[in-house]
Amino acid sequence: MADPFSLELLILNLLRNGAQEAVSNTAKGSPILKVELSLSNDNKSFILLVENSGNLMTDKDLSRLVSLGESVKPDGLGLGLSIIRGIADLHGADLGFTGRDKGGVIASLRIDQLHV
Repeated sequence: MADPFSLELLILNLLRNGAQEAVSNTAKGSPILKVELSLSNDNKSFILLVENSGNLMTDKDLSRLVSLGESVKPDGLGLGLSIIRGIADLHGADLGFTGRDKGGVIASLRIDQLHV
């Protein structure tokens, strides 16, 4: 029942942002570039996780990710985040962001399964 094009846009945006942050962190001297994508199913929902090895996120940075229309990038407008939040809302999905202890972010998307 989902719109495949919209979900593809959402996932590509999460991957692109994760990769940009990981590359930025590697350019600053971090030896490891990591962007990891995982998909699981708990029989109620599909859970997509996109994890990167970016910069250590402050509580302020994480709250900006959750706030509508704000970007944590110095030159970002927050439009990508607004778009993917809208797509998630359209599909009744939960979109969240968690900081990693060693730097970077885990973006999580949970979409309920349709059981027929």
